[in-house]
Amino acid sequence: QKWYLHGHQRWRERFSKIFERYEKVLLIGSCMGASGALLFADMADGVLAYAPQTCLVNARGKYWLNSFRLPQNTRLHFNKLIRARIARCPYVYVGYSPLKDVYFSRHLPKEVVHIETECYLDNVPKWLKKTGKLIPTVRKAIESIKLLPRRNQGLSDNKNTSQMEGSAQLPQ
Repeated sequence: QKWYLHGHQRWRERFSKIFERYEKVLLIGSCMGASGALLFADMADGVLAYAPQTCLVNARGKYWLNSFRLPQNTRLHFNKLIRARIARCPYVYVGYSPLKDVYFSRHLPKEVVHIETECYLDNVPKWLKKTGKLIPTVRKAIESIKLLPRRNQGLSDNKNTSQMEGSAQLPQ
């Protein structure tokens, strides 16, 4: 568990080669995968992140212990790095459990659309699947990024914040 930070540039180069083949890129992840999706958000048109770890300072449990594998400077600036990458992505939705993940959600910028679930014991995607909301949520994300201009046309500098203000409601 190194939060995609060791060899980060190599990951970026690999993803870049893959992403350039597509008109649109949507990154979807849960927990550590959600953190990775946010770290590479600037390379994508959209991100759906479920229960991401967004702060390594004062994190709890095994996340806190594992964060000591990283240099202190990296731990301290992890959230700033995520915020900078998110700022260059036009569509970022973060789903979280109000019981387990609210600490991490507080470390995200206001522009991110927060999807608070009623999930208390399961992980967020598992809960969404059980309640029949996972597919509609992913479908909504895909439809939203389809409306964006083609990638690499200056979109990353002009974030479409009209889609992102306020809190999101899960699809019915």
